[in-house]
Amino acid sequence: MLDIRTISPRGFKLWRKYPQCDDLINKLRRRMVFAVIATCLVFIGIAWYLLSIMVVSPYQKVQHTYNQEKIIKKADIVDRNGELLATSITTSSCFADPSVVIDQEETIKKLSGIHGMPPPNKIRHKLSDKSKHFVWLMRHVHPTIKKNIMDMGLPGIYFQKDYKRIYIHDKLFSHVIGCTDIDC
Repeated sequence: MLDIRTISPRGFKLWRKYPQCDDLINKLRRRMVFAVIATCLVFIGIAWYLLSIMVVSPYQKVQHTYNQEKIIKKADIVDRNGELLATSITTSSCFADPSVVIDQEETIKKLSGIHGMPPPNKIRHKLSDKSKHFVWLMRHVHPTIKKNIMDMGLPGIYFQKDYKRIYIHDKLFSHVIGCTDIDC
């Protein structure tokens, strides 16, 4: 029987005193080596992944395709009598890719000339940073404004399908049904 008092105080040297434990000690040694190697491999994998995100990804060529997430239309909200309280309508939102805009001043002049668009200084501020690939110009654009901008054919100006939440009774039921969207 293994007695704790017989273990040498200078170290764990069971394999010298108890040769019958050689199998157990070798098995434990293999498990320890395997655990250390597995842990090292996991940390190397995590470090490689972080390195690829922080160093390699920013220098890869950016594709100018915008993968629009599937925007789900929210359901209508009705009261117990079936009267409509809130609904969603389909709209378009105008955004720009400043790195694709060729002539910034011409684009600003044409866009600010359209009634309902932001003033030229706001458009200039949004288009000034060429390192960005997405800036909102105007959310929930009226269809006539969208048509006018599309007819101009400005490079770097795009539209995205969007939904706008409409509250039929404005703020009357706001404490009951709440408010959604960033434009509230």
